[in-house]
Order: sequence, then C-alpha cells, then structure tokens
Amino acid sequence: MEIIIYLAIWLGMAYWCSVLAKRRGRNEVLSVFLGFLFGIFAVIGYAIVPTTEEKKIEDAKKILKEKERILKEAERSIERENMDNNN
Repeated sequence: MEIIIYLAIWLGMAYWCSVLAKRRGRNEVLSVFLGFLFGIFAVIGYAIVPTTEEKKIEDAKKILKEKERILKEAERSIERENMDNNN
C-alpha cells in the first residue's frame, strides 16, 4: 500500500514539472522524466528556471493579437453608434 502512495506522489511531481516546463517554454518530456527521477528537487528547479525568450515572444504576440481584436471590436462599436446617431 505504501508503494502506491509513493508512486502517486512521484507521478504528481512529474506532472507538476511538466506543467511548470510548459509555462516556461521548456521541454515537457524531459521535465516529466526529471520530475519522476528527482521529485521535489526537479519541481523546485523548474519553479526557479527562467522563461525562455521564445516563450516570452510567443506570449507577447498572443497579447498583441488579443489587443488588436479588442481594438477592432471597439472601432466597430463606435461605427455602429455613429451610424445610429446619424439616422
């Protein structure tokens, strides 16, 4: 019974490493392996490792696209209001 609990804990550590790695733009497969092998030490390592530049750029592009979408919606809304006021 104890081995099942320990296995569940180590699998949880592996999953947690995977989540942290994905958030920081790191290799998820490697993080699962390291999380299972080193447990909490790997989690701490992935928690303090910085985000990759590629991930930062990708996140910035997503934010920019979202802001552009909001701006277009606002412009359409203003155009509709102007058309309603003119009629």
